[in-house]
Amino acid sequence: MKVALPKGKVGYVKEAVYYYVKHDDSTVAKYMNPYYIFEAWISLFEDAFKTYLDNNGKPVKYLQYLFLNEINWKLKEKQLYPLHYNQQDLDKAIKRVKTLVNLIDDQIILNDSKVDKFHKYYFLSMKKNKFEVRTNNDIELLSNGKVIAKEKDIEIVLTCFKVLKDKLYVSGYFKSYLFNFIDPVFYVQIDGNMTKLDVKESTNSYYKTCYKTNHFYHFDLELNVNYNYLASFKVQLNDKLYPVKYYLMPNIVLSKKLERMSFLYKYNLIGIDANNDIVIKKITEEKRKEVLKKTKKVFDKINKQINYIRKCAGVIKDEVWLYNDKENVIDNAYYQFKHDMKKNDGIKRYYVVSNDLSF
Repeated sequence: MKVALPKGKVGYVKEAVYYYVKHDDSTVAKYMNPYYIFEAWISLFEDAFKTYLDNNGKPVKYLQYLFLNEINWKLKEKQLYPLHYNQQDLDKAIKRVKTLVNLIDDQIILNDSKVDKFHKYYFLSMKKNKFEVRTNNDIELLSNGKVIAKEKDIEIVLTCFKVLKDKLYVSGYFKSYLFNFIDPVFYVQIDGNMTKLDVKESTNSYYKTCYKTNHFYHFDLELNVNYNYLASFKVQLNDKLYPVKYYLMPNIVLSKKLERMSFLYKYNLIGIDANNDIVIKKITEEKRKEVLKKTKKVFDKINKQINYIRKCAGVIKDEVWLYNDKENVIDNAYYQFKHDMKKNDGIKRYYVVSNDLSF
């Protein structure tokens, strides 16, 4: 950094490769930890942000990108903040990070493809900008009067959708970066009757890291499957209600990919319709047979894929183990290979060396 910034030029060597051994006890892993590096790391950038300025008196863009890259990977690796500090010192440390984030242009954060969408708005929420959520037909997020994001609805991540003892249990969480900038109110509408929904902060607010980055809200809902129901969720932002869309976790019975958005329970059809309403309705014997026929087609499709995989697996007669190290690096794989080659267990073993970093 101290070489590149004074010259104002950056070179790129395509063939350059950096080899290092990284494990929990390595020097590399040790000095990633803020316990060892935070003070030196943040001081380095504080000095650079004061020294290398453009014609407008702002830190040069190269430096802004560099710091964003640093806090991005540190956030994901749970290495950003010195959590071993006492609370007062930790608050000061976080404030130092926020001070530098305030000097990064909004568009640099928003346009960086390496930064997770929800982490982008976490970094933006650190800034002292005047943020506003404007609610018309679309939901617009404004920063200092400029629209930086638009949404039409709010996502629900559905984590549970199952029937036990004649009750449908629905659980999930409302997930939106907008909640970093506005306090939402949640409702459930059942057969036309609107009721405020009890929610609590979701553990998923600690999004892909150990630090709280967003505000997601968990909910639980119970419905008696012996009655017909039409239920939907609404989110109030300012004075306007917005609909929801669903992201279905793979552990629940519904699947958009398999086009299976409903299932049978006795003589009840239960699912989510095209309008994103939760539907429970009693059906006739004729309709039940029709649904069972469609369900059979779904499972036939799944079984066909499973049988193909089993058939391919059956072709493999010999068990083969591969041991891999990077080129020019002698690591655990080599020694494990040497050890295992002494065994007489019928397994074919190969030691593979690759210079492909993605291998």
